[in-house]
Formats: sequence, C-alpha cells, structure tokens
Amino acid sequence: MVVGPLSEWVSAFAEILAVCVALFLPYYTAHRASKARQKKFAASIAHLTEVAETGDETARKELSGFLNVGFLISNNSKEQELITTGMEILRLLDSPITQADKEEINRLLASIKRFA
Repeated sequence: MVVGPLSEWVSAFAEILAVCVALFLPYYTAHRASKARQKKFAASIAHLTEVAETGDETARKELSGFLNVGFLISNNSKEQELITTGMEILRLLDSPITQADKEEINRLLASIKRFA
C-alpha cells in the first residue's frame, strides 16, 4: 500500500480545512452579529430608561418607538426578552413613578444590563 507524498497529504488537509471554514463561518458571523445587536439593544434601552426616569417625555417616546421597532426586527429569544423587559419598564414609566416603581425599574435595568 502506497501512502503518497507528503505534499498531497498537506494539500488534502488544507482542502478539508477550507471546506470546514466555508461551512461554519456564516454561522459564526451571524452569532457574533446577534450578540452585538443584543448588546446595542440592552445599552439603548438602559440609556433611554435612565433619561426617561428623570421625567423627560421625549426620551419616553423614543423608548416606546425603539421598543416597537425592536419588537418587529428582533429575531431571537434573547432579543425578545430584552424587548419584553423594556416594555415592562415603559409601562412603569407611563404612570406617576412611586418609590416601589423606581425599585422595580432598577431591578429590571439590572437584568437588562447583564446583556450589555
């Protein structure tokens, strides 16, 4: 049985490696893009919430719009969880804020910031 020259073995290994990269690179790239988008969602929700909590009506409207658009374009369960948490915060911001509401908002913000 003839094994063949080393150059053919190296060439075959390189081809197998190239096929593996070609097959799995799109999945890895999509995963990284999804993680980056989750971080941006979390940072935007946290920032807009902190500004809206001070009583800024424009920030509350921007948060509402961001959450509505984010709900439409989100494509995985973690992004949906962020949007749902943001909607809970928005619900609390829509009424006069009590001390209990502030504590609940801070708890929800802490859960959002773990994504960022």
